[in-house]
Amino acid sequence: MSRNSNMETEQINDLLAKHFAKETNAEEELIVLEWIKSNPEEYLSLKILWADSHVATHQQLFSSDKAWTKVSGQIGAGEDAVLSAVKVRTRSYWMSAAAVLVIISAALFFYTTSPVTVSTQMAEIKNITLSDGSMVTLNENSKVSYPRYFISKRNIELEGEAFFEVKHEAERPFVVQTKQLLVNVLGTSFLVNSAENKPFVNVKSGKVAVKNKLTEDHLVLIAGQGAGLLSGTLQKEQLNNENYLAWKTKELAFTDNPLKEVFTTLENYYHVKITTDHTDPLNCKVTTRFKNETLEGVLKELKLLFGFNYKITGNQVSISAIICR
Repeated sequence: MSRNSNMETEQINDLLAKHFAKETNAEEELIVLEWIKSNPEEYLSLKILWADSHVATHQQLFSSDKAWTKVSGQIGAGEDAVLSAVKVRTRSYWMSAAAVLVIISAALFFYTTSPVTVSTQMAEIKNITLSDGSMVTLNENSKVSYPRYFISKRNIELEGEAFFEVKHEAERPFVVQTKQLLVNVLGTSFLVNSAENKPFVNVKSGKVAVKNKLTEDHLVLIAGQGAGLLSGTLQKEQLNNENYLAWKTKELAFTDNPLKEVFTTLENYYHVKITTDHTDPLNCKVTTRFKNETLEGVLKELKLLFGFNYKITGNQVSISAIICR
């Protein structure tokens, strides 16, 4: 940073301290107002921090009226007394201004690095934009924690399930941490699920490094690949299931899938339990697509394809008399 740039920064810091203490003159206030136009968010943060620190309750440290009244009253005592009073006032002002800037800087640091936690309830999905422009889509019954502003690192903690769309920054890798897995990326889109029985990562685009925190073994995944913990070991697999993001896209797609797999997908998506009679040919193949469809709507279409009977009772679905056509 150049010397001029440092001087400009110091000048605006000094003027902001005077501004918050209501000590600026007309010319200085114009300079501050011009700065505010270009930095509205930073000014708002500083103003909030100033109020929170209660510095404004000690305005006697910056009372120019009282200081100059005192100086004026000493004019008759001689020039030396006046100069002395001015020096005392100036020194006191700058010491107070410096203290205020230290408080503001410390408070701003703690504010910007303070963690933010977002959680969801049943049937609730939230979209989150992080300070670097990365996007997080948080699935139901999940929780994510992250710094309000990323400084040197981009570290995220996740419980549950979330889909990440990460802005590329070669200097600052993006790290998602769950209880069992550590996911490290530069810029990509991927799904992380921290389920206790089988946590997994699915990659939609880019490249992701996944590490087992317990054993330190790791895998590198590319688009179309996933990895999960099975019996404590990381295992890589190709993503054949098109519906792992159905909760986000609200779309279900099946391409020559066995009916048994379709029922499993419907159970997970609609949070129901599907039971069938044991003589049904569940190897029937399904090729179809649904968008924003209700469970009733899906079952009606599948009934047209396979002629079965179904009954929905609460979160229980019973199906019988399936016929492959």
